Amino acid sequence: MGVCGPISTTYFFPLIAAGHLGLTIGWIIPSIFVLCVALSLAELTSAMPAQMIVTGIAVSSDGRVTLGPAPSFGIILALLFSHAIVCPSNSRTLAGLSLFTGGINVAATIAIAIALIVIPGSGRTSASDAFGLLTNNSGWDSNDAAAHISEETSSAARAAPLAILSGLIGAEVLGFLFLVGASFASIDIPHLVGTTLGMPMGQVYLDTFGKKGMLAVWSLCIVLLWFSGISQGVDASRVTFALARDNALPGSKLWKQVHPLTKTPVYAVWLVIFLSAIIAVLVWSDTALSSLAG
Repeated sequence: MGVCGPISTTYFFPLIAAGHLGLTIGWIIPSIFVLCVALSLAELTSAMPAQMIVTGIAVSSDGRVTLGPAPSFGIILALLFSHAIVCPSNSRTLAGLSLFTGGINVAATIAIAIALIVIPGSGRTSASDAFGLLTNNSGWDSNDAAAHISEETSSAARAAPLAILSGLIGAEVLGFLFLVGASFASIDIPHLVGTTLGMPMGQVYLDTFGKKGMLAVWSLCIVLLWFSGISQGVDASRVTFALARDNALPGSKLWKQVHPLTKTPVYAVWLVIFLSAIIAVLVWSDTALSSLAG
């Protein structure tokens, strides 16, 4: 599971809903309920990077260059194409990528969280505000991936449920640490919500690390999100393959075919990428796109 990348892209939603309280307590409470769902899934099993690129371009050009929906859609298509090239790789290669990016994700999340607290930047929020200040700006968020790819896992009855629980608990703990750091670094909530960068977390990084530091951290988050996209593509394509294998999809004869060299469902991967590209058309509507993330 990704932490620093996905949280950076969806930081707007807890900010506008409840401010600092939404960042800390608003993470802990749903984590408890999500863990209950994961426990159920484990029992059964044993039986947005384009927008970040747009924000990075805006910061690197000091606001002189802003990309509209069409260029953003082009970036999305390029990212999806790169995922389509990697996702059909054999299971050993994908496992190696997952292990590598998992370690980087953990290290990056902890490092960024500590940096947000330690580096003065533009100031710091008090501990009481960071953990408990409620700010209502609203005007009135896949732990089952391990189950979806369990057929490519040895000792799946044991490994898959352990992967679900360890992945979720790890993400919950790291996510809380990350949000605590972000909460301390978030001084002016209205300023962050209304940032011209389009993503409040980008403004937090800019205020804390400066332009060069922000671009370095932002680039790392983009790379980690790209690898998260690989994981999602593999997950979705394996579910598609499983359904097609049981002839539950139109065109199942094609989607359930396995490449003789990689032993992976290549056509199912491309189907997932194609459908994702169709969904990406929502980039022309901020409201529709936000409804998917928030």
